[in-house]
Amino acid sequence: MNGAHLHLLLNHFPLIGFVFSFLLLALGLFRSNESYVRTGFLIILLSGMFAIPTYLAGEPAEKIIEKLPGFSEKLVEAHEEAAELAIWFIGITTLAAGAALWFANKKSVTSKMILRPILVLNFISLVLIGRTSNLGGKISHPEVRDTNSQVSTSQDRDK
Repeated sequence: MNGAHLHLLLNHFPLIGFVFSFLLLALGLFRSNESYVRTGFLIILLSGMFAIPTYLAGEPAEKIIEKLPGFSEKLVEAHEEAAELAIWFIGITTLAAGAALWFANKKSVTSKMILRPILVLNFISLVLIGRTSNLGGKISHPEVRDTNSQVSTSQDRDK
């Protein structure tokens, strides 16, 4: 297994995890269901842990694909910049969810004052992960690229 394979294998977990955690936290907030909230926090923690190796495997993945035909430095750079912003928000959200889970275990109840900001952070992280994933998909899937885009690939430059 190389860096590109590892990156592609792991990158789905944070996206899917943040979708499910957002839904659970929102449902937990509106139904005042502590089990949903705690499960949502736990999924954020697990998803955040998957985000770290996913992010770290990005650079080795780039080293592998830069030798392939159709490689676009601009697409990779856009994906990389999006990933840098996303990993910061994922980290903040993960730490906040971990702290909330720890305090909830101490008090046996999660405060709605804590839940709402984490729900907002989760949503922001989810949007950033989605954007990063979309940009990453364009790197090796030319069929999803914007045809009006000014980004050129090495195949375009060879013509």
